Amino acid sequence: ATLELIEASGSGDPEVFGSVINTYPDTKAAQWAKLYQGNDYLFQGVNALYNDRENAEQLLEDARQSIKSALAGSTDSLLQSRAHLSLARIDESLGDFDAAIEQYKQVVAIAESPSMSEFAQARSARLAESNTVEFIEWFNSQDFSPAEPALPPSLPGADGLPDLPDLDLPDITADLTDPSSDESSDLEMEEAATTETDEPTTTDATEIIEESTTEEADSDAP
Repeated sequence: ATLELIEASGSGDPEVFGSVINTYPDTKAAQWAKLYQGNDYLFQGVNALYNDRENAEQLLEDARQSIKSALAGSTDSLLQSRAHLSLARIDESLGDFDAAIEQYKQVVAIAESPSMSEFAQARSARLAESNTVEFIEWFNSQDFSPAEPALPPSLPGADGLPDLPDLDLPDITADLTDPSSDESSDLEMEEAATTETDEPTTTDATEIIEESTTEEADSDAP
């Protein structure tokens, strides 16, 4: 029974403990299996509070039933101390502060160990603080259910769409044919500049050749 309990404790599946509970009902291993089973339900229930409140409450109730069953059939102070601690955590998760404080008082009364008693006393004092109560009440009022994935995303309404931008282009040909415009004057100046050249005209070239011929003839004369 103890070997099966050890093997089941690492599975993370609370249903696995059913084999130990049903096969060895009158053993200490079976009582601890009920407590471990309840703690697994408790762990799953606390996690489910963040996405499925209804499922979380069912898991926490399953945890309560398993832990109470373990507590009813055992006189072991260690098991009793851990069982009342788990019951206190269940009540605390559901926002039942008075019931949680009573369970923590049971842990203190059993006095299984000084560390457990100190923890239970500190937790009871914390639950009596107004800011702790306000937070847990706020948390329990929240709906953490995820959005329905089958629904399409909502589209913005017509009132939320911006106006069309101004797409009109300016008239860029307005002054191109106006001879008095600055652009026309600039074009005329460019055309005039292209007709000017630094090369000599035909007449100037002829005069230069004739002067060169005369100078050569003069130089060859006796």
